Amino acid sequence: PGSYTGQRVALTIAKTLAAISKIKIKAVSSLHGYAGKNKAISVIDARSNKIFVGVYDNNHSIIEDQVMLIDDFETFKQQYSDYPIIGDNEIVGYDKIEIDLSENIYQAAKSVDFIIDVDSLVPHYLKDVEAKKLC
Repeated sequence: PGSYTGQRVALTIAKTLAAISKIKIKAVSSLHGYAGKNKAISVIDARSNKIFVGVYDNNHSIIEDQVMLIDDFETFKQQYSDYPIIGDNEIVGYDKIEIDLSENIYQAAKSVDFIIDVDSLVPHYLKDVEAKKLC
């Protein structure tokens, strides 16, 4: 989850590097990247009063990454009351927790396989683009 254009640009760069060199690619959810191998609820601002949410523990996804209304978060969090919240904490009313994002992304990447066919790699969007809805 994250910026529609950001995902497309990042994938274009990664696929280009893989095509012109021996670089191997792993695809990691941004939410998983925030959590790394830690027990955590990852939250990213999805705009329009929505958030992207993922729940992780020991480098495993506990639920499928999803988008939800900010107003529904407190009820959702009750299911995972002992999980700290990381990412865009302020948007759901929690204090920011400092993390080592590069280390967490590295740890998350350890739990996924390399992409064999990079040409088939496409962005995975959890939310439609607002501009697309207007057309």
